[in-house]
Amino acid sequence: MEEFRLISIDPGGTNGYAIWEGGPYLEDSGALDAKELFELVKNTKFHVMVIEEYRLYQSKAKTMIGNKFHTVQVIGVLKYLADESNIEVIEYPASYKKFWDNEKLKDLDLYTGVIHTRDAIRHGLHYFQFGEGAGNFEEPLSKLAEERGVIT
Repeated sequence: MEEFRLISIDPGGTNGYAIWEGGPYLEDSGALDAKELFELVKNTKFHVMVIEEYRLYQSKAKTMIGNKFHTVQVIGVLKYLADESNIEVIEYPASYKKFWDNEKLKDLDLYTGVIHTRDAIRHGLHYFQFGEGAGNFEEPLSKLAEERGVIT
């Protein structure tokens, strides 16, 4: 049986990504332009793709007049590629990242200086701690986080 692989993505002009192998184990992370990200998704076997969802809120609507919504276009292509490859897609709102602040990322040795990469890591952590992946792996994230004093 092949090992579980998840990609979590913070889409936008710069696309942060994090690849998780076999559960809550970060294999790779970084930031890519859209074409590079699409190639990564096309050429790598993933079981789940976690994407930060995009919402246009009324309070920001006027400032978005004339916007081409690049982020929405990136999300659309990612969903298409996922559908073509039978990858389950899960969308999380931006607010789900708040729990995993910079100090917690540092405590888990997952902090990076690139904000979009950090946000992609945060979405992956949410999946393994609170989302659909919680409790579904031999060594849950909660065990590592408790050992390091991140979650008590």
